[in-house]
Amino acid sequence: MRVGFLEHALRKAKQDPPSLRASARKRDESEGEERRKALAEYYKQKEIERYLRDPGWLRIAIESENERNSFLKSRGLKPDPSSLPEQFRRGLKKYRPKAAPK
Repeated sequence: MRVGFLEHALRKAKQDPPSLRASARKRDESEGEERRKALAEYYKQKEIERYLRDPGWLRIAIESENERNSFLKSRGLKPDPSSLPEQFRRGLKKYRPKAAPK
């Protein structure tokens, strides 16, 4: 990715330095966004693995979420949407992992 940026910069050598800085900043921001998305996916996978490995952890997460939402409802506020993966919202009994294609 950085090589492509350098090639682009050399082709447009007549550009003024501020526009080069802006394009470098844009590249760094896009790399940062890609990194953030990749780490979010990684942590979501780890969370699912943790719930499968330890059902007690899932029970605590569900109870905590229910307590928080009931508190918000008691104050007349809209409850937060669930942060738990959809397959775990009703507990592990309802979870059926999808078979991997062969």
